[in-house]
Amino acid sequence: IPDIVNEKLKPEEQKIIGSWKMTGYEDSRQMTPEERRVTNQNIEQMKQRVLLTFNADRSFARAGFTQYVQKGYWEYDAAKKKIYLIPENTNKKEEINIIDLTDKKMTFVVTESVETSPGNKEIVTTKLSFEKQ
Repeated sequence: IPDIVNEKLKPEEQKIIGSWKMTGYEDSRQMTPEERRVTNQNIEQMKQRVLLTFNADRSFARAGFTQYVQKGYWEYDAAKKKIYLIPENTNKKEEINIIDLTDKKMTFVVTESVETSPGNKEIVTTKLSFEKQ
């Protein structure tokens, strides 16, 4: 368990606490109209089930992206406007760039290298929007 767990939450971090439902998804991938149509259907399904929960003890749960609920710890860097997620049973930190954070809405951008076809990688930027439940 990271030692950040017992640190007092800062005001900006208080905004993050709660359950967030996905309301929007955009990404920069180049797609055929057919791929785009399938992706849009997947996005609609994701909006039904994706839920991020950030707890005051700095634990988080991420549901709806994979078959299982992912859990772990989070930390927030207010200066850099980044949330770092540290999933359980991994040593890697996932970096999320927050572009908008209010008491009710959060929008973030994730950039990752995605294998679009065998041996072909594309840097994809994904923008996700959430509303607090």
